[in-house]
Amino acid sequence: MKIYRHVHLIVIFIIFVVGNFGCEPQPHTLNKNTPDNSPKKISLKTQETKPGAPIHLMSTNFLSLNPNQATYTEIVLSALGNEGVVDIEIVPSLGLQLVDTQTTLSFDLRNATNLKVPATLFATTDGHYYLNLHIQYNTVDAVLTRNLSVIVQVGTPIEKGTQLKKSAGENIIVLPAQESTSKL
Repeated sequence: MKIYRHVHLIVIFIIFVVGNFGCEPQPHTLNKNTPDNSPKKISLKTQETKPGAPIHLMSTNFLSLNPNQATYTEIVLSALGNEGVVDIEIVPSLGLQLVDTQTTLSFDLRNATNLKVPATLFATTDGHYYLNLHIQYNTVDAVLTRNLSVIVQVGTPIEKGTQLKKSAGENIIVLPAQESTSKL
């Protein structure tokens, strides 16, 4: 019985070590020949950013439109890297429409790293909408994806309620609720 206990503890220790240290991501390396034709390893360090395609929104993430008026805009994206193909699908949220706009675009990164996504937007009612961009970055080694959203405010923005402040020494948390009380 004592042997099984020791074996059990050793197995748990091995699982702990492999789980914490054995699966740690290592930088990718490539072999490249130096001028004297001896192989040299080049390290491509992994970025400390969110996982997904290395594409970022360069233009503003907030657009303001007037209701019942088609508005042209260009959303500018920046791609890190100079090879591969970026495919973008534009999907408006319910209530927001694309007018004379391609819903799928493709960019070759050998030609440009700043990607301009043209869109003409239209909404009939005031509100808060989203223009979603589903991005797929195709390289030789991998296919990476990222989803970005641009906020579209049509009409006047909804006013936020006022928040009450607590007086000094009060041990009460005041929530910004707009409630009324009634007697039953």
